Amino acid sequence: MSKRKKTALSKNKISNRISESVRPDVFAFHDYREFLSAWIEYTTALGGFSGREFSRRVGLSPGYLPSVLKRRFDLSQKALKKIIPVLKLESPESAYLKLLHKISDGETQIVRSAALKEIQKFRNFRRINTQEVEAYRYLSAWHIVAIREMVGLKYFKLDPKWIRKRLRFKVSIAEIRTAIDFLIDHGFLVVGNHGKVMTSDLNVKCSTGVYRVALAEFHHQMLNLAIESIYSSMAAERNLRSYTLSIPDRKIAELKEIQEEAFRKIASLQEPGTGESVYQVNFVAFPLTKAD
Repeated sequence: MSKRKKTALSKNKISNRISESVRPDVFAFHDYREFLSAWIEYTTALGGFSGREFSRRVGLSPGYLPSVLKRRFDLSQKALKKIIPVLKLESPESAYLKLLHKISDGETQIVRSAALKEIQKFRNFRRINTQEVEAYRYLSAWHIVAIREMVGLKYFKLDPKWIRKRLRFKVSIAEIRTAIDFLIDHGFLVVGNHGKVMTSDLNVKCSTGVYRVALAEFHHQMLNLAIESIYSSMAAERNLRSYTLSIPDRKIAELKEIQEEAFRKIASLQEPGTGESVYQVNFVAFPLTKAD
């Protein structure tokens, strides 16, 4: 094959890659690592520069960024400041990427939660991630989840005053009305014939970094209520158990599986329409010491 034909074929391949490539929209991502990986693939497909060349232009060592993308360690603030100008993002896109970095690598839950709240303000994020925004709202207040589960109680009434009377912790009538509207509008509750209310099979998935932070906030609310229950409920109505022990790191996965098996057994106790109380069940396992 002549050199001219090889060059023409090479140009055609690049042209085909360009037509097939779509510039990654940062607002469609919940993890800054996934966005950077997609962006490098995009520029490579355009015949631009590879990940190694990208690192060189940014001023990072060749192995640093691949290690970050493989989650071996976190991206430093200094490295992020070097990367953003090379990406040539618009100002809102850069701001969003910085928030994703805080959500993933923020040092404290306070920092991550604040970043998550800021992300909700971006119109493009809300437009693209309707299901995720819905999940965030569902987990934003403990009583929304509790009201959904109250449908399984005997003699349930979709009445804010009845619901407030049955809740042990203070929630306003206005908050209950808002929660009911949200649950119905988004399909978590279904109102059938003759006004009968049923729960749907709709589940909330929190698999990404963004919504793991939302789930952590939900757990924070529930654990605070658990503390209050020590003083507001009878001993026979609660079961707050704890156990402190030392175990090797290799058995942490086994500990989690024991918890998961217990949850599966507890979930099997549900009998819709026959419940008398709504319970929040937690098994808390967290380290009290640092590794040596």
